[in-house]
Amino acid sequence: MFRAAILRENTKDKVDIFLAETDTCPQNRYATSAALLHSHFTASILEGATGAKHWITRLSAYEPASGKAYRKKLAKYSKFYEALTGYAKMLHPFGCRIPLTLKQNYGFVLAEQGMNLSPWATCVLERFGIPLYFANEGEGAVFLDEFAVDGFSDSEIREFLRGTLVLTAEAASKLNCRGFLSDIGVSVSEYSGKVITGEIVRGVRLAAQYATRQLKIEDSKVEELSLVYHKNTQTEEVENLFPGVTRFQNNEGGETVVFSGTVDMPFKYFTAFSMLNETRKKQLLDILLRKNSIPVYYPEDAELYLRAGRLDSGELFAVAFNLSQDMLDELPLVIDRDFRAIERLDENGERVPCRYKTDGGVTYIDENVMPMEPIVIFIS
Repeated sequence: MFRAAILRENTKDKVDIFLAETDTCPQNRYATSAALLHSHFTASILEGATGAKHWITRLSAYEPASGKAYRKKLAKYSKFYEALTGYAKMLHPFGCRIPLTLKQNYGFVLAEQGMNLSPWATCVLERFGIPLYFANEGEGAVFLDEFAVDGFSDSEIREFLRGTLVLTAEAASKLNCRGFLSDIGVSVSEYSGKVITGEIVRGVRLAAQYATRQLKIEDSKVEELSLVYHKNTQTEEVENLFPGVTRFQNNEGGETVVFSGTVDMPFKYFTAFSMLNETRKKQLLDILLRKNSIPVYYPEDAELYLRAGRLDSGELFAVAFNLSQDMLDELPLVIDRDFRAIERLDENGERVPCRYKTDGGVTYIDENVMPMEPIVIFIS
């Protein structure tokens, strides 16, 4: 998905078509499942690929049965891929936007070589079921990390500031050094005081963000959306240390949100799960919905990557990838408008009606969502 997104932006107006590289190296299901291959095809189409260079049969090791499941899956969904390609050309995505730059900051190599995967996407957003997409234009909040921020000019940063701009602490620090402090509202420094116990978010005590740095409010209009705290183990007294997340109405008319840590985090013990929890998801939705329209999102706690947008027809379009190991026996979505029908795209490339019910502001679509078996939904 990232490779397709990067290539799309960096070769704009230079090529007629591009292909996804959906390799299954080393070409057997011990390496890549057929379901994962299908998800890769589907995600690549949504990023603008109209075909794929793939290798699903072992050659030097003569093991033809190793490609059987791949061939079966691709044959089953061939018409699905063809139909999806047509819809992808008419799609105007919305949600959380990861902008890309001609200076390639992301890639599949070691971090010490100067390139990283987008941590906002891979570590948080693609697991929360909040619509996510990669583009340099479009609606929705912009998310920048400490790796990507160097790739954008001051004028591009100013453009991001006109909407909602969400930053990691180090990204904010780098922008402050470039003269953007008056648009960010907080300074960033290393913390060397009392031991950090955790972070209070919406009244709930969570682990502090990974690699937390101290945020210092530099403008009285800055809002504290959470607090980093120290708890005295002898007296049980809680002392607030500094903001964990801030929000600021900036000079460009938009909002700047700064997180005190980084989302480039290892998945060990508490590190990643200071972000991956229902309280943080609610906080993030509150941030996004204040000034951004998110016409559809997934409200529960399965790991779900959601790609969504509007079609030329005006219909809402959503593709849900179940990244968890739990089958979902229904697909709950929050839909912010009246609708008359919900359909899904079947394996034959046909739109078929879905049964659904609405309860408490959530629409429950009566469809199973299997792990790594994406479901394509139309909301009319």
